[in-house]
Amino acid sequence: MKIGRILKSERKITLTEELLVEYYSGALKNSDALIEESNLLFKNKSYARCYFLACSSIEESGKAVEAFLGLGRNLTDPAVQKTLIQNFEDHNKKLLSALMTLLSKPPFPIDKLDLITDISLQLFQGREKSLYTDINKSEITIPK
Repeated sequence: MKIGRILKSERKITLTEELLVEYYSGALKNSDALIEESNLLFKNKSYARCYFLACSSIEESGKAVEAFLGLGRNLTDPAVQKTLIQNFEDHNKKLLSALMTLLSKPPFPIDKLDLITDISLQLFQGREKSLYTDINKSEITIPK
């Protein structure tokens, strides 16, 4: 008997259109809730955790994008199933998917491309640092 948490890679999931619709809807609702909670932390000057929840909200909206785009794919293909599930578990992929929606809104905001690229890099570098204590070279970093 296995004790402990089941790894996501060990779960047996079969994606259907209905499941994907429910998933993207739930992810969008959770994204909204995370922003509300992030705002509460911001008002209370808990900036590191506020940042982490805001990043999580972006990831959730990226997950919703991936689920929505999955609706147009061949869900009977095991490779499609595997790719979609991997995308749902990949933090960077979800962040990129969310940020790419900003670029896809017509007209293309070419003047915002540098800003969005900069935000993307900061999200990848700062997301975990806003929640976890770490060692950087020989120094301890604590979220603050």
